[in-house]
Amino acid sequence: MTNKEYLKNRKIFADSVIDKSFFDIVDHWTLYCGIQNMARYLYIYDVFKEIANVPGDLAEFGSWRGSNVVFLAKLLL
Repeated sequence: MTNKEYLKNRKIFADSVIDKSFFDIVDHWTLYCGIQNMARYLYIYDVFKEIANVPGDLAEFGSWRGSNVVFLAKLLL
């Protein structure tokens, strides 16, 4: 998906959401997340950088809602 397509789809979604501040919160998530959540994402990113060039597959186990695996997928882009 291109950035233009992403922004178009995001606008369509934002227009359908009752709370118009939704993306203000999403775009500034570091203001609202706890220190443990931020530390977890920074740790995952550091580990990802360490293993990015290692051949083979990456598996993530124990995903409750899948946010870690989506984060990893976005890092691959």
